Amino acid sequence: MPTIRLTLAYDGTDFAGWQHQKNGLSVQEALETALCKIIGRPVACRAAGRTDAGVHAMGQVVSFRLGCVPPDAGVPAAAAAPAAPPSSRPAAAPPPTGGHPTGGHPTGEPPTGEPPTSEPPTSEPLTSEPLTSEPPTSESPTSEPPTGEPPTGEPPAGERVVTLRSIIRGTNYHLPPAIRILDAQLAADEFDARFSASGKLYRYQLWNALTESPLHARTHWHLIAPLDLAAMQQAAARLVGHHDFRAFRSASCERLTTHRTMHRLAVVRQSDCPAAVHIEVEATAFLRNMVRILAGTLVDVGRGRLTPAAVAALLHSGDRTRAGPTAPAHGLILWRVDYGPRSGL
Repeated sequence: MPTIRLTLAYDGTDFAGWQHQKNGLSVQEALETALCKIIGRPVACRAAGRTDAGVHAMGQVVSFRLGCVPPDAGVPAAAAAPAAPPSSRPAAAPPPTGGHPTGGHPTGEPPTGEPPTSEPPTSEPLTSEPLTSEPPTSESPTSEPPTGEPPTGEPPAGERVVTLRSIIRGTNYHLPPAIRILDAQLAADEFDARFSASGKLYRYQLWNALTESPLHARTHWHLIAPLDLAAMQQAAARLVGHHDFRAFRSASCERLTTHRTMHRLAVVRQSDCPAAVHIEVEATAFLRNMVRILAGTLVDVGRGRLTPAAVAALLHSGDRTRAGPTAPAHGLILWRVDYGPRSGL
């Protein structure tokens, strides 16, 4: 069965996290429900990062299996993941009735702006768009997709033949406004969004000003007192490399090893918006709440409560009680997921 790779963006404010939860609507539940309406059968989605309640994503990657290869598997997807502009953030969704988002577009029209039809888009014929010189994988174009299967084949009973374009457009039509599929590709059969990942980039966003911005309140942690960015940057530099990060994990973390390789930890004030301070964390893998604890610890350095030397000492002591607080969930964004080898650290 062919594997489909999706790239998602979502405002996690009103969701109970990525994974299915009994206490509220999750991003996974909303996505699988919408996909079922397009494909015609239930699907199981796996995500690269199981974001917590209130955490956002700009480049979450999800994989699932289809019964047959989409007819347009060689056609570029309608949209690609953004290149992480400094001021980008997930679109804020209006507070939903009843505390959780519901399916459908708020205007009743598809997100493309086309007039609504009696049936939402499901599958579409091959368009007149030219094929690229290469399909989404690294293999050269042939008359067959990389899996060697026929271009369409016969889907299992109950499953519709769907195109990648209709997966994007049709599923987005049924999703809450706070979730959008940005890209859909045919991936290698063995691709797994979680276990094939080689690293992730998270961004934690601070709003350091006297007054909170109503346009940034859902995606930034508001801090009134001025932060010492130079001290925060010194502390961050000491955490880059391969270390034991047990002091930066929650008590509920069950990972067998706490050693991780930190490729990059940067603290940057945005030149076009001085109140916005971003903490960018890039690593091979993360412990539970690791990025939020790192952010809380660096904020304590910026407030003068911890020194850069004290932060470096946490790598040796492993004492969680000496680190900073766990920063609020709403400031965190899963910005990008990487696949394949990486050079350097």
